[in-house]
Amino acid sequence: QERLERRNVLDQEVQDRQTDFQKLSEEQLLMTQKLEVEIAQRKSNMEAEEKLMVERSEVFEKELRERREALEKEEEKCRAFCDEQDVWREEREDQEKLLKDEHVAVLQKLQDDYSR
Repeated sequence: QERLERRNVLDQEVQDRQTDFQKLSEEQLLMTQKLEVEIAQRKSNMEAEEKLMVERSEVFEKELRERREALEKEEEKCRAFCDEQDVWREEREDQEKLLKDEHVAVLQKLQDDYSR
């Protein structure tokens, strides 16, 4: 009788442990599934962020390229304007020299006429 009771107690303990083990296995499976879902979600988020960063980078590079081209065009306009200003300055200086030479020639002629 005592053996039978002891055996029943041991069987119950074994059954309880198996039930506990099964519960732990189920909990572990659920935790694993939750972690897999979380990992997949994080991976998806990281891929989306990476895609967004690449898109932003491409947009930034395009804007930078467009600004650089615009600056180069402005620089060309400025250079052309400066070249034009140089030409005008040289023409003005040439005109001033011609006027001065004419003035000197007229003064010389007047002096020569006066001397006679």
